[in-house]
Amino acid sequence: MTDAATVDDQELASAGQAQPAVPAADPAEDAPVDAPAERVGLRQRILKIAKLVFTVVIFVAIGYYLVTNWDAVRAAWETLTWTTMLLSTLAVLLGLAASSMAWRDAVRDIGNPVAFPAAARVFVIGQLGKYVPGTVWVYLLQTELGRRAGVPRARAFLASMTAMAIGIVAALIVGVAALPVLITSSDAGLSYVRPVRIGLLSMIVVLPFALIAIVPRVLTFLVSTALRVLRRPPLEAPLTWAGVLRILAWSIVTWLCYGAHLWLLFDGGVGDGLPAYLRCVGAVAVAVAVAMFFPTPSGVGGREGLLMATMAPFVIGNRQAEIAFGIAWASRMIFFVAELVGAGLAALTDLPGRWGRRRKTTPATEPVDS
Repeated sequence: MTDAATVDDQELASAGQAQPAVPAADPAEDAPVDAPAERVGLRQRILKIAKLVFTVVIFVAIGYYLVTNWDAVRAAWETLTWTTMLLSTLAVLLGLAASSMAWRDAVRDIGNPVAFPAAARVFVIGQLGKYVPGTVWVYLLQTELGRRAGVPRARAFLASMTAMAIGIVAALIVGVAALPVLITSSDAGLSYVRPVRIGLLSMIVVLPFALIAIVPRVLTFLVSTALRVLRRPPLEAPLTWAGVLRILAWSIVTWLCYGAHLWLLFDGGVGDGLPAYLRCVGAVAVAVAVAMFFPTPSGVGGREGLLMATMAPFVIGNRQAEIAFGIAWASRMIFFVAELVGAGLAALTDLPGRWGRRRKTTPATEPVDS
């Protein structure tokens, strides 16, 4: 008993020495660690609520303007014939094809050559993500579609970012080229209000910096910096002049096609000949490019407002702003239809490949002798 008690006492004493008392946690020390995360979460929630409220306000304002000016808007829509709408839709489809070529050349310059059908599936189907709230969905969808087409996610994401950036520069080039016919008003039109005039003229100041930004060495640096910030894999090789110029050329073709789409909808209502077409090209390039940064799904409201402000002075007749508003919304609806049709056509190009893959993965069955 005595020996056992002694052993137990020694074990308890050694245990007490091996396990020193742990001081109580100070709540004040943990608070600063959690506070920044809570503040970030609160800011994100406030930002989401603000975007939602802004989107609701935009849609309410659009609805109010549409209802109060319904007669003029309906008159603008009634001028559209089936032939006009079909040709306008075809022009948008051609623009989407040109944008797909720009994306293809972007991913090719990075080091992953893909065929046009695969590029169209990635770009055109991925574009439907812009109708979901949040600008990230387009890139997530294109990244996943790129992976299915055999392009690593990082390269697909990089191609989308590069094509978008060069596309915006192409919009500036087209917009500045159209300034001579945009700044001057038509005989029957109104002069631009000062904010619109200043906004259009500011493109002259921005364009030189934009052109410098797409110089391959500068663009490579900017893209590499963005990848580091986003914690993405770095570029494996710098971008090239040939790749950048091909992307730029296809992007300009895109804006020319979209301008033809708008010109067909106005159907001579903003003048005749090349000046009227150039007005439409410049207006749609500026409106679509700027609306990319508008905090609503697919830039709804922003693009239509910019188109109305840019084209209204050239509308022939009365109620110019209302007619331009109606055509701008007709353009939106035709864009939506064309993007759905384009996505469907792009998806169809993958059917033969899927059928072939399915036949390869299906085991052959041998006939059983009876």
